[in-house]
Amino acid sequence: MDELTDSLLDALANYWNDGIVGYSFKTNNLPWIISHMKEKGLWAEVVSSDEYLIAKKLGYASDRIIFNGPVKGKNEFLEAVNEGAIVNIDSKRELDWLIETHTTNHNIGLRVNFDLEKYCPGETQCGTEDGRFGFSYETGEFEQALDFLREHNIELKGLHLHCSSKTRSKNIYDAIASIAVEIVRKYKLSLEYIDI
Repeated sequence: MDELTDSLLDALANYWNDGIVGYSFKTNNLPWIISHMKEKGLWAEVVSSDEYLIAKKLGYASDRIIFNGPVKGKNEFLEAVNEGAIVNIDSKRELDWLIETHTTNHNIGLRVNFDLEKYCPGETQCGTEDGRFGFSYETGEFEQALDFLREHNIELKGLHLHCSSKTRSKNIYDAIASIAVEIVRKYKLSLEYIDI
């Protein structure tokens, strides 16, 4: 595990020096593993209020937490946004919660849902059905969420594109990257991050 982690971090430092690696608490949230990953410099990638609270208990500063997922509690969501965590919005409910934050320096991203099956036939988990989470690019939900942020003078800092696949092939990541580029160009976005 150490060798693999070190190799990944070295590659990022050499080829993409502003890349961030977040350790997925959902994958394995044993405290000793999380603490080890924290010591290696990996950020916390959490998908629920429980995981967010574990990260805080284990000493992660909010600005080293990436808060994804549709199971955010309102209190933890507001705390994360107010304390500078990267928070990727998954739903209209979370957009509404943003209005209650006490900061104008949001680190907000929108989770994009798109028809991955069109680009990678037979490789996706959802097939021709829509993905479950995020804002659909094809149906205009993403554009509506973007308009909401603009109407409330909230700057979009990033895009989150997480798609389930059967294969995890390079094709999947090529498709995700292509859609990210298409969205950035179409909406003339100036982003700080793309979370894949």
